[in-house]
Amino acid sequence: NSNPDQQVANLELFGEKDAFFKNNVYYLSKQGGFEMPDPLDRYAFFTRAQMLQLALGLRYPDTDFSQYADDCFEDVTRDHPLSGYICFARDQEIVIGTAGFFYPESSINLFGVIKILFETFEVDDLNFDESRLDAHVFEQMTKGHYAYRSMAKALYEGIFENQKDVTLWSNRHAYQGEVLQITRNFLHWLDGKTLKNYTPGLVTTAVPPVFVQTPDFLYRFKEEKTPDVRHSLPIEDVQIRDGAIYVADRGGVYFEVMPVDESRPIVSVRGIQNYEAQQIGLYISYEDGEEVYYETNPKTEQFRPLMTRFVEGAQRSALNKLDNMGLLPHSAEFEGQRTAPHFEIFMEEADFLDLFVHRTSNQRYPAHLKITYPDGGVLERSIFIKTRGNATRGYIKSSYTIEAFEDFGDHAGFEGDEFLAVHDEIKMRSFINDETMIREKLFYQTFEDLGHPAPDFFETSVDINGVSMGFYQATEPIKDPFFERRDLEVKDYYYAQNEATEYNTNLKYYVDDETTLSQYDIHGDSNHLLSLIKSLEANDPNILSQIDTQSVFDFALLVYLSRADDSLTHNYYIYWDESKGHWVIFPWDADETFENVRRYSDEGLRSLTSRNQNVFNQLVYYVFQHLDDEAFQVHFERFELAWQKVDLIGQINDYQNRYGAYLDFDNALWNDKHLERRKATFNTNQALDELKEELHRFDDLFNDDENNG
Repeated sequence: NSNPDQQVANLELFGEKDAFFKNNVYYLSKQGGFEMPDPLDRYAFFTRAQMLQLALGLRYPDTDFSQYADDCFEDVTRDHPLSGYICFARDQEIVIGTAGFFYPESSINLFGVIKILFETFEVDDLNFDESRLDAHVFEQMTKGHYAYRSMAKALYEGIFENQKDVTLWSNRHAYQGEVLQITRNFLHWLDGKTLKNYTPGLVTTAVPPVFVQTPDFLYRFKEEKTPDVRHSLPIEDVQIRDGAIYVADRGGVYFEVMPVDESRPIVSVRGIQNYEAQQIGLYISYEDGEEVYYETNPKTEQFRPLMTRFVEGAQRSALNKLDNMGLLPHSAEFEGQRTAPHFEIFMEEADFLDLFVHRTSNQRYPAHLKITYPDGGVLERSIFIKTRGNATRGYIKSSYTIEAFEDFGDHAGFEGDEFLAVHDEIKMRSFINDETMIREKLFYQTFEDLGHPAPDFFETSVDINGVSMGFYQATEPIKDPFFERRDLEVKDYYYAQNEATEYNTNLKYYVDDETTLSQYDIHGDSNHLLSLIKSLEANDPNILSQIDTQSVFDFALLVYLSRADDSLTHNYYIYWDESKGHWVIFPWDADETFENVRRYSDEGLRSLTSRNQNVFNQLVYYVFQHLDDEAFQVHFERFELAWQKVDLIGQINDYQNRYGAYLDFDNALWNDKHLERRKATFNTNQALDELKEELHRFDDLFNDDENNG
């Protein structure tokens, strides 16, 4: 009963009855080789090892996999209870691991489920009719994404379905109930059963439109003489109903946006919308012949009523549901003096629930933010909040982007938040995989101490609807004010996105102009970036004078020393400095740096920067290819001189002294929760002590400086 024109969801796990889940468990157990998961809970995460056990048990029901037990990964030895399954899967190249690790107890994501099923049962034909898929579903996962073909094929065949108006993301981690339903669908599909029929004649029912009355405070319209909604798109469906104007979202749900004067008949209404600015413009044509243009006027206090809109029953229901699904942190009380600002975020309960359940989406939710500083000072803003980042889309303790309608304004006397005065956006980093919660800070601060731009940041604690989320980093976004604060003349800047695609964002030319540029988040002239990429590809000697070679050298050397190798292919910005006529590079999202740091050698740095395939950067490669031994030594000496400002150990000591209580608090909230992170339990203060010992290896390079960290 699917719509023939686009995918419609019919698998909504969070509303199904337990009997349906148990029926799937019973069905799969009868297929052979499947053991009941422990605990048997449709809301529990399914681990990577469990998925292999399920798939291999179904594929080879009579096989004793214990015979394949071996030491096949750094974290999988022969005494692991599922070692036989894991090692067999590695031998068959069903899984390959990451840097020698498999992470068997980490929860499996949606793509992992599909991939293991396809690989185990040797599904090679990934062809499908792309015109049958709703393009909106893949807005966050382009065709170049490594998971696209498998995910799209499974979606097309009906092996799983995606909620309408929710963009699909392969990294969303899967629950037992979902995994078992997908696996059962997959087996039926293998047997030749049609799970999704696209024949138009079979569609006999239609979903009636849903009209939602929106609280008045969400939209405030004023009459305007001329439209002022920039970068706007036409609203496809506007309706008048029950004395109000309703606008449909992309999911077909109509939201009330403006009351109408029923004494003055309306002939027609058409609308435009700017999603980024959250502005709506309405052209209303009246029966008397006049057309009036109205526009929303967002204000910083627009969502303030959310602070007092908690309905006790609804809040308790949402919290209970999230707790049953294992998506909430433990209860813990912060003990100690508050030395960091406290962020309190207030949302509608339905949005609060949705933010946690569908935390892989780029859905923006209205909310109100209250920032309380250690000295009692307060900043408040109405905001939109959404999950952010590539890796963290699948995590319980998500990272967030907070957007306001105007600049936040800094709190005089608090060091670190000065960027708020000129920014209307904050990036909130959760550091879900960094036990120390400081590696990115060290990387940013070091690059800045070397004399180059890097984002500013400050530490915070975060509550959402009264739920303590723990310790976060509020990071300065890379937007026009970032460069203006540093007196840099910059119009063109580009972000090398962190997306798992077929093509790396390593400034290499791929296939054609469109494919090459599609991998980058572009601010400014796309042709300027394309010209640089083509010149690098051609090894054009004329552009060397257009590159800030010291910034590239320092970036590469810091990457080399800290082992931030993946920053060579993504998670960095480049920009064109108008005043100097130079290309400059600087880092972004560097939370896995300073782990097993390298000992310095000229040969080692040359080796890293001479790569022209796999993990490399075409700009770094180009610069180092054009540095002779003399120029190399000059650049190194400048780096060494600038390094005298760097005090890594001192930064860590200060961090522990100021925020040690927050680190213990965060560990108490999240330890032993299934966070899809590499370790279930963090001891952050201990990890910081170990990191300090690791960083002493830099003394071999800079042993003439007693104060050096």
